[in-house]
Amino acid sequence: MGISAVSGTSGSYYYGAIASGNRITSAAVDASGSAISEKLKSQEGAINANMENIASGVSALNVADGSLSSITDYLQRIKELSVKATNGLYTPAEKQAIQDEIDQNKQGIADTVNNSEYNTKKLLDGTFDGVEIVDNPDGSGKDVSIGQATLKALGLEDYDVTGDFDMSKVDDALSYVSSKRSAVGADTNALQAAYEQSAGTLEQVSSADSRLADLDIPKAVSDLKKQQLLDDIAIQMQKKREEEEENNIVTKTLGG
Repeated sequence: MGISAVSGTSGSYYYGAIASGNRITSAAVDASGSAISEKLKSQEGAINANMENIASGVSALNVADGSLSSITDYLQRIKELSVKATNGLYTPAEKQAIQDEIDQNKQGIADTVNNSEYNTKKLLDGTFDGVEIVDNPDGSGKDVSIGQATLKALGLEDYDVTGDFDMSKVDDALSYVSSKRSAVGADTNALQAAYEQSAGTLEQVSSADSRLADLDIPKAVSDLKKQQLLDDIAIQMQKKREEEEENNIVTKTLGG
């Protein structure tokens, strides 16, 4: 084996490992460790994807809750106006003015329902019912239903205070929206708990992979220096052997 062969066969593992920070640069280094590390990395990927799904679900529910909060504000104003309209001293024209403002608030509710969406999915028109949000790395999840907050669902589609009207419909609508917000809040809490659990699992899996595959860089640098020293000694010994072989050949040639 020549000098170039000696210098070329050592140290390459350490250079690659130090550069990447990875102890297992190939399956040949640690076949079983490499297989386990790949499984752990696959599990990490699944958990990360799962956490993204949960985060999207929480974001959608937050949008829905914000919209329901706005609808509650509109309903509270309608309730105030309805109480005002019960005053028998108002003229028909004045009651119509009150109804006009109520209609504006009803339109605000309709617009809020129409504009409440996440990733093009409508949230409050009844189509976001039984939507599965994956909250486990195995692909399973929980069904989330927000329900409707349309004027028809609230029972206020034809609400009019210019004639006989039942103000309890507004109270019922407020109770209905409040129950929807409570359900959204419960689902949000459940998803956030699942996210925190996944985050904890991810930390454990990442730590396990790190302990298995990460390189002890100070030790690797020390081992590399030792290997370089051994290479230098091997090269010097190889040079000495080659020189001795050349001297023997010359001696034999002159002696012959």
